[in-house]
Parts: sequence; structure tokens; C-alpha cells
Amino acid sequence: MSGADPRPHARPATDAAARDRWPPPRAVPFGRVGSVVPLGFGAYRSALHPALRFDGDRREAVSWADVVAELGREITHPDDWRDLDGDLVRVVDQVPDEGRLPREVAEPLIEVLHDATTTPTRWWIGVWDGYGSISGGGARIPLGQRTRWARRRARRAAGRWRRERDSYARWAGSAALIDDWSDGARRFRLFRGGPDAVLAFGDRGEGPNLWWPDDGAWCVATDVDLPWTYVGASASTIDELERRTWLELRHVTPDEDVAEVRPPS
Repeated sequence: MSGADPRPHARPATDAAARDRWPPPRAVPFGRVGSVVPLGFGAYRSALHPALRFDGDRREAVSWADVVAELGREITHPDDWRDLDGDLVRVVDQVPDEGRLPREVAEPLIEVLHDATTTPTRWWIGVWDGYGSISGGGARIPLGQRTRWARRRARRAAGRWRRERDSYARWAGSAALIDDWSDGARRFRLFRGGPDAVLAFGDRGEGPNLWWPDDGAWCVATDVDLPWTYVGASASTIDELERRTWLELRHVTPDEDVAEVRPPS
């Protein structure tokens, strides 16, 4: 379990709030872009999650374009990263994150989107209900085998971990459950928060999977199976994202297959 804790920055939403603020589901087949990010915006983009290089504690983002240029192989589908396999070790240390919003993408998005809403601190955040610490699962801490002292220490650590896991699961489980999105293929817990909450969920490695401001000016969506994040917003806001950030953005439309990766325009 990550040390990041969204609780100081987010509040579980009530069922009444969920009915009022949850983006209305539309008749878009699961697997289309419009089943991940809501319809009704003027423009859409996918922001590709970067691969990473590590130098001690320093993380360096590596774009898909740089990987393609280095290896001379196209990446047109999420599975292509797995096919690169051994070749990747010459270029990066970690493939793009799937199912969570990396800070390298979250921070530039927040910088622009914060200015593109009349409610810059009142945001809604949907987190997939299947993450281990929300559903109550997760890896157990081994007790160790060497000495009685080591076993006692491991038991105490396991006890603290279970208490923290259970406390977090109770907190997250108190949030309204949304099960009418993506034809019911995804269920989300709904929270209220702002930029710090978005970053905290991302640092924890659990979403955020949908977030949007109270005025509905834009929406950001990260599906649990994809190494990119969708943004729906006005055309002017998308223009600002392209002008003010280094993000690797690709044009998409709501009726496209989610597995499609368009070449750069």
C-alpha cells in the first residue's frame, strides 16, 4: 500500500450528491472512448502516459515518440509495449502506467484545467471500486522465519498494516457507489476534493479514474486498462493544453475504439 493518503484532501460524497453531479451515462458501447469520458464536450484528446527512467530518486519521463525513435518500432496499441519486451531495457526502466494517473501527466493537466473552470477548488472525483485497498484486498505482509523477535516485529507490522487497510477501506467504502457508467462495466466511488486530492489518489496508485469541476467545464478520465488519459473540454481549453504543456496529446473522438492509438498529427 502506498504511503500517499487522500483522506486529508478528499471527502466521500453522498448518494444525493452523486445523483446531482455524476455525469449522466449515455448509450455508448463499452470499449468506445465515449464510454470512458462523457459526451458533450467540444474537443477530446488522449494524453499518453510516459515511460520512465530512474536515476536514484529522480524520475525522468520518456515520451512514446522518443521510444519509437530509439527502437524504430511503432506503438499503435497498449499491447505493443509488451511486445517490445527485452528491447525496452535499452531505453526505459518502466513502461507507461496503466489504470492510474501518473504525476507527470496530472500536474500539467491541473495547471491548465485549474484556469479553465469557475470552480477551481470544487471538483468531483470517481475512483474505481476494484482497487485492493478500497475493496478490502491487497497483499499481506509475510511474518518472517528467522527469529522469534523477527516474527514478533513482523506480526506488529502486519497488524498495523491491517488496521490501516481496514480504516482506509471503511473511509472509501462510505462514498457513494456509482454503478451505472460504461454499461455497468465499471463501478466507482465518488469523492469531493480538488487538485491535491487528484494528486493524492494518483500517488497512491489508485486512480483517479474520473474527475471534473463542479461547473462541468471539462472532464478527465483514466480507464483501469489503458496507458493514457482522456480529456474532454472546450476547443479553447484543449488548445491551451497543447500550447502550455509538454504532454503527448492525440486527437480522439467519442466513437473511436479505446485501444486505438492515432499517430501524431
